[in-house]
Amino acid sequence: EEFNISRYWQLKRTLGYRFAKLLMWWRNLSSSWEKELKLSVRQLKQGRRGGHVIDEDALRCIVKFAGHNQRDDINQGVPVSDGPSEKDQVIQNKERKYGIKLIREVVVDAHQTTLYNSPAFVDDVAIGFCSLKAYDECIKFVKEMHSRDLIKLKQSTYEHAIYAAEEKKDLKMVDELIRNMED
Repeated sequence: EEFNISRYWQLKRTLGYRFAKLLMWWRNLSSSWEKELKLSVRQLKQGRRGGHVIDEDALRCIVKFAGHNQRDDINQGVPVSDGPSEKDQVIQNKERKYGIKLIREVVVDAHQTTLYNSPAFVDDVAIGFCSLKAYDECIKFVKEMHSRDLIKLKQSTYEHAIYAAEEKKDLKMVDELIRNMED
């Protein structure tokens, strides 16, 4: 099993999603993405301790699924509504903070890979921050990536940052982001 775990991302690229999960003995394919996330987080922590670069697919997985219980739609950047009770909201905030922490760590590690210059990855980070209500983080990250001027950001990336600024009711920032998007 440890052999498969250490080579999971290579197996997935070679054999495809379905067969890699079967080799991992992840029988319930509908929830296997949660196991994939746990594996990714484990590899991130091991890589940080060992000082080696993490597989880009593991980094992508974390960005896409971190804080998944607090995302209304994994790919749209929409957070779930706050729970009805104070207890629910405490749990939500804890899950959001952990998801945000993971995404921040991935962004740091992504500097060592080609992923950091990928418009799709940048978009996924913006979606992740937005869906976890990390509006300041989203805006800051998108502005930073825009100012680097090394890659052309997707329109949707700007739209997530604009959504974040609107949620913060920061009309100046909305205008600035729209200008950046139109550059």
